[in-house]
Formats: sequence, structure tokens, C-alpha cells
Amino acid sequence: MNTPYRVPKEKKARKVLAPTRYDLRKLYYDARRVMFQRQYKAAWDAGEYYDNDFPNISTTRGHIRYIQDVLNYLGHNADQNKTTGTPMLNKDGTPQLDREGKIKYRYSGSTNGATDIVNDIMVPGYPKAFGWKIEVKNKDTMSSAQIKYQAKMQRVGVLHSVIRVGELDNFWDEYYRILSL
Repeated sequence: MNTPYRVPKEKKARKVLAPTRYDLRKLYYDARRVMFQRQYKAAWDAGEYYDNDFPNISTTRGHIRYIQDVLNYLGHNADQNKTTGTPMLNKDGTPQLDREGKIKYRYSGSTNGATDIVNDIMVPGYPKAFGWKIEVKNKDTMSSAQIKYQAKMQRVGVLHSVIRVGELDNFWDEYYRILSL
């Protein structure tokens, strides 16, 4: 059928986040201002402060970036733990596929079940930082390796949290709980 006009694309519904108890944007930019005053004193005094882009907190990667940025801005140390292996390639440079058509990966050599964010958090009144591991989950559940890793971390005294996408209030609750230890 020849139509003289372009057929419009089907519109996809945008993901809407539930209302939160905390103003996440304000907390993010307040933390950034604290960091800017501490690290760039001359620029702050000259009035040259600027806000950077707010992460897309409807995705797992955006949640990880939000948490990592906030903790680093507030003077703690947060690192992202990327543990995917290296893709296996054929001689012609194309990726090897398994029976299901997914790319095969060479194991990364890291610990199975390791968390997404590894953090050292300074608690007022304590001379040393606490270890805090944060696992960010979207719709999936924790694997058996992640459950074993969580039990191991709790056994040795490291704080471990599971934060779901869309539930950043739980992150702030955990953060304030840890600071009040």
C-alpha cells in the first residue's frame, strides 16, 4: 500500500518513578556544593560554581552513578566494581556465541557475587572508615553467588546493602543509619 505520508511511530510509555520521601535532586546538588566548596575554594569564592548533569535514576547505571557521586562528594570513597569478563572473539574478530545466541565471556578473575559499589565511609567519632558494599538491582533477584557474598561480608563485619532501582530512599535511610552508629 502506497501512502503519501509517513506512518507515525508507536509511542512508548515513559517510566514514571514513584514519589520519594527525600528530595533526591536537592540532596545530590547539596552534596556537590559541599565538595565544590572543599576542593575548589577559590572558584567557590569567585562565584564560579556550576551544577553538572543529574543522573538518570530510572536505570541501574544511573542509580550506581548517583550513589557513587553522592558518596564521593560527601568525602567518602566509593568505587564502581565492574566484573563482567572479556568477550571471547573468533579469529575473524566476531564475538563467539553460545547455544542461546548470547556472547561468551572469559571469566574476569574477580570474586563471584561481588557488589556493584565498594565504599569506605567515614563515621564521625570513629578513627577508621567502615567498609560498605552496595548491590544495585533492577528487576532481577540476587544470584546464589551474590547471596553467599552478602553472608560472607556480614560475617566479617562489613556493611552490605541491596538497593533497588526506584528506591533511593532506602539508600538515604541506610546512609543516615550508618552515620548514627
